[in-house]
Amino acid sequence: TGVSYIDLTPPFREKDGKPLFFKEDIHFNPAGHEAAARIFLDALTPASDTHSMILRSAIVLVLAVATAAACWLSP
Repeated sequence: TGVSYIDLTPPFREKDGKPLFFKEDIHFNPAGHEAAARIFLDALTPASDTHSMILRSAIVLVLAVATAAACWLSP
């Protein structure tokens, strides 16, 4: 009750055919991390004010680190 959430299912289903998960398990691959981060970014931050731009930059940095880690850890 009163708890907001971001459902990734519809936007993930609409992706352009790129696999978003590793074949071996259910974890996001780099494309999945990028897609999820962009969905969160769009849902959480309007791009209109300075505070939002700083938050968007921080999210992009987290995206870059998560993607690098996923690539490094992938088999």
